Amino acid sequence: MNTFDKKNVEDIFSLTPLQESILYYYLKNPDSLIYLEQLRMEINGTIDLQLFKRAWEEVCRNNEMLRAVYRWENVKQPVQVILKKHRLNLKYIDLSDLKNKEEVQAQRLRDITEQDGGTPFNLREVPFRLILCKKDRDKYSLIISNHHIIYDGWSN
Repeated sequence: MNTFDKKNVEDIFSLTPLQESILYYYLKNPDSLIYLEQLRMEINGTIDLQLFKRAWEEVCRNNEMLRAVYRWENVKQPVQVILKKHRLNLKYIDLSDLKNKEEVQAQRLRDITEQDGGTPFNLREVPFRLILCKKDRDKYSLIISNHHIIYDGWSN
């Protein structure tokens, strides 16, 4: 069982009935991708990577589900543990120097999205990650991946 510093626990909640159902299917097949969700968006404008990261850290600080880990072993009922602090899982990929830029970038973005979408989450860790791909000086693609247990499509 993955452990964490108990001083870093903000709160502990019971799972909702829907979360219990999702956890049940996760435990039956932890490598399943059925509950992995992705959102990809295009961003036009210059991005300061450090400010971008700080902004997303603020989003996570203000949204407890983006700091939630799940525990079901050695407890009577499964719970979600809200961490006080969590290191944002953000990957940055610079595609701006590729040859045959548009078609090669499009293929690389498909590959990156597919590879990330094929990587299951471990619910013992926060099931939320970001990939920022720089396509040009002021063009980016952002891939947001999460496990459905933390929020549904309406919450996007």
